Amino acid sequence: MHDLPEGYVFGMGNPLLDIIVDADDYMYRKYNLKKDNVVLAEEKHMTIYDEIEKKKGLNYIAGGATLNTVKMIQWILQKPFVCSYVGCIGADVQGKYIKNDCSGLDLMTEFQIATEPLMTGKVAVLVSEKLRSMVTYLGAACGLSLAHIEQPHVWSLVEKAQVYYIAGFVINTCYEGMLKVAKHSLENGKLFCFNLSAPFLPQFNTKEVDEMISYSGIVFGNEAEAEAYGEVHGLLDETVHATARYIADLPFADGEKRKRLVIITRGKNPLLYTDSFDSEIHQFMVEQFADDQIIDTNGAGDAFAAGFVADYIRGKPMVTSLHSAVRAAAYIICRSGFSLGSRDSYLLKINK
Repeated sequence: MHDLPEGYVFGMGNPLLDIIVDADDYMYRKYNLKKDNVVLAEEKHMTIYDEIEKKKGLNYIAGGATLNTVKMIQWILQKPFVCSYVGCIGADVQGKYIKNDCSGLDLMTEFQIATEPLMTGKVAVLVSEKLRSMVTYLGAACGLSLAHIEQPHVWSLVEKAQVYYIAGFVINTCYEGMLKVAKHSLENGKLFCFNLSAPFLPQFNTKEVDEMISYSGIVFGNEAEAEAYGEVHGLLDETVHATARYIADLPFADGEKRKRLVIITRGKNPLLYTDSFDSEIHQFMVEQFADDQIIDTNGAGDAFAAGFVADYIRGKPMVTSLHSAVRAAAYIICRSGFSLGSRDSYLLKINK
C-alpha cells in the first residue's frame, strides 16, 4: 500500500516549543542542573526561559515526543495532510510558532487553545559540549481535554485514520482521550502504536502503561525503559530480551489473539524485535558513528519510530522498515535539535 489517503496517520501528544541555546557552566550552577539530563520545571526554574531568550543564537523548534514522530512521518511520506495531530497550546506567540511549523509540513492539526494563564509548553534546552540539559514546562499541554477530542470535527480525524501513534507521556496529560482513541483503534481493526517513552512511566504509571499495551499492535521502547518495565513487573529474568517477550505476549484488551510487534532499541548495540506470533527474539544491527559525527542524540527514538512506521504502513518488509528506522534516527542525531531540513541527505542514507 503506497498511495495513502489524507489523514491516514493520527497522533496525539504534548506539543512543546524547544528553545535551544549554548550554555556555560554558570547557568547550570545557577539552576542546579546536570548535563545530559531532563527535569520538569519547578518554580525555581521559571526565570530560565526569560533569561535564555535574551541570548543570541537561539534556535526554536516545535517539538514534543509524539509531534516529533508525526512530523517526521509526514516529512518522509511527502504527501500533503497524510498525517493529523491533536494537542493543546496557549494563545501566545509560542503556540503560533508550533502551528506554523506544522503548517509548513502540510500536517493537519486541531489544536485546543488553553485559557489563560496557561502558556504553550516549552523546553529550555541548554547545550554544552554536545550534552543537553532540558528544563520542561508542560504548560498548556496539560490542558488537552477529552471534550476537545470528542468534538465532531476533531473526532472525525480519529475515525478517518487507520494508524495511530501516541507516546507514553500523554498518560499524564490526557489519559482519558488516549484510551478512547486506543479503544476505537482496536474495535475497528486498526493499528495503534505506543511508545514507552521514559523509564518513570512503567515505574509510576504501571497500570496505565499495561492498559495501553493491551490495545497496541506496535510497542516501541529503549533499553532503560524495558529494564524499568521488567523490574516493576518482577520478571525473574530481568534481561531486555525477557521484557520484549513478556510485552509481546500480553493479551489484547478484547481477548482476541492478534499480532503485537515489540521493538527495543539499545543505543549502539543491536536492537531487539519480536512479535506475539514469533517465539524468537531477533537482533538488528544499527549504524555506528564516530563521536565527532554526532551532534545531538535527543529525539533519536522519536525519529526511529517515524522511520519505521512510515515504511511499515506502506507494506514494506520488516527488515526494510527497520533499516529506514535506523537511518531516520541517524539523520536526526547528526543535526541540532529535532530539525527536518533537506530530504536529500536522508534519501542518500535510505538508499545506501
